Amino acid sequence: MHQRLWAGRRVLARVAVWLAVAALCLGVAGPRVSAADPPLEHKVKAACLFNFAVNTEWPADAFAGPQAPLVVGLIGEVPFAPLFERGVQNKTAQGRKLEVRRLEPGAQADGCHVVFMASAEEARLEAILATTAAKPMLTVSEVEGFAQRGGIINFIKVEGSVKFEVNTDAAARAGLKLGSQLLKLAVIVKDGSKAKPD
Repeated sequence: MHQRLWAGRRVLARVAVWLAVAALCLGVAGPRVSAADPPLEHKVKAACLFNFAVNTEWPADAFAGPQAPLVVGLIGEVPFAPLFERGVQNKTAQGRKLEVRRLEPGAQADGCHVVFMASAEEARLEAILATTAAKPMLTVSEVEGFAQRGGIINFIKVEGSVKFEVNTDAAARAGLKLGSQLLKLAVIVKDGSKAKPD
């Protein structure tokens, strides 16, 4: 009984955190993101990146073993990297400890489960996506058109608020299952065309 109660509380806590992040991402609550307030944008993106990992399921063979960490690779100069590293300390996603790796521009992302590409990596985008295609890697960026070009999640700005697109075809090719809460908040992209959010 107590185990079920605590399990229920953990689920509710996770939902509450995700809803708070969703409010920030969608501009539903709190101050709007603008060019004059980049730190808030960084906080939102760092929080969303963590919750993308929490709300994604990987195939079992994507990990070396049951105790293997979930590795997040940050390629290039990611402005919110310090915030993200501090924020995920001692946190888990999918029951696994999180490990953050900062990768040099153009570096391979082998061994990573989440890969974030900084906007400065746009010139190398095609090469990076070619190495991650059909692998169990959740690719995320803020490069314009990233999702339409084969990435899975792309941060976008809509009327001053941070939102995100999800290419569900790319997620399926990678063998990843994205959570329903994540998909409800996303602008869905299929085969390079936008669909209305659910």
